[in-house]
Amino acid sequence: MTTIVSFVSLKPALLQDLRRAIPDLDFRYLGDGGGRKDRRENHKEGRGESQEEAVSQADIIFGWSPLVERVLRQGRTDEQGKAAQGKARQGKADEQGTAGEQGKVGPGNPPLKWIQTWSAGVDYLPLDLLKELDIVVTTSSGANAPSIAQQTLACLLSWTRCLPQLAQAQARKEWITLHGYGEATGKTLLILGTGHIGRTLASYCLALGMRVVGANWSGHPQPPFERTISIQDADSLQAAVASADFVVNALPLTQETYHLADEGFLGWMKASAYYVNVGRGKTTDTEALRLALEEGRLAGAALDVFEEEPLPAVSPLWGTRNLIITPHTAGLAEDYNRRTVAIFLENWASLQAGHGLRRNLVDFRRQY
Repeated sequence: MTTIVSFVSLKPALLQDLRRAIPDLDFRYLGDGGGRKDRRENHKEGRGESQEEAVSQADIIFGWSPLVERVLRQGRTDEQGKAAQGKARQGKADEQGTAGEQGKVGPGNPPLKWIQTWSAGVDYLPLDLLKELDIVVTTSSGANAPSIAQQTLACLLSWTRCLPQLAQAQARKEWITLHGYGEATGKTLLILGTGHIGRTLASYCLALGMRVVGANWSGHPQPPFERTISIQDADSLQAAVASADFVVNALPLTQETYHLADEGFLGWMKASAYYVNVGRGKTTDTEALRLALEEGRLAGAALDVFEEEPLPAVSPLWGTRNLIITPHTAGLAEDYNRRTVAIFLENWASLQAGHGLRRNLVDFRRQY
């Protein structure tokens, strides 16, 4: 039997897809983040089991909850205790000149082998613990690429067509004529991150006649970008940032990308340029960004991700001029679950064929 414990609610059609691929599937839905149960989702009632017990029996986890980490850490502690007791018994037996019995690692350790996240980023996961326990992680990277790219494009087009100013004028019931109307055509876009989101956005913007430059860690070529640069090459990065009309950050959070967009980085940008972050909040020094906007050193910005989420009501970002705020919703779309399940099933088929997990496998060393 293959037990999947899910913190994501799936529609019946997707559950049927899972059961077709996994005939012995035992699917247990524990609620969003370990909260409520949903009896519609084949959480087998009448077991008398707690959520902790359900997680401890999981082969695969869908989504994530802090509950999973607690169960894993408790399981590791229990096994370490059993091993220590076994060694103590063995030592006592040796002292008595008998063979004794080695302490065995019992069945209490969770059988968890695989976590399929419902997000592209994994900076919220205890990666060191998962690596230690030999648990593999795959992400939903790519499932949200169309929606994030389209929301980003919406911001770019709204700026070129002065829609924020026109919306403000409408609220004032004022018919105005502006002089800053432009077009995306011919503008230069720099995308930090050439993964699924970056490539999808690049294809949209190239169709509009924009010049699109990509930046990744090594600088390796990546279609459909016209050219790519290395983020590690400070001179190339500064030149690309300085020449861009729009800079879009779609980077994962790692030790190397933390506050990559800092005061110096933002200072390279033209005063007429716009900045968008749809990657991870902590890749941007948001206080430096706020000051740049308030002082008119940037034309505008859009943030879908933040250093602290939810964004506190007292945050000065809420009132920052020329800043569009969306509550980490750029990746939400009606097809998101379907695409993520498709990623999982592609990996499941590969695993059954003896090829291992091939798509969106997290590299613990690189932290994504």
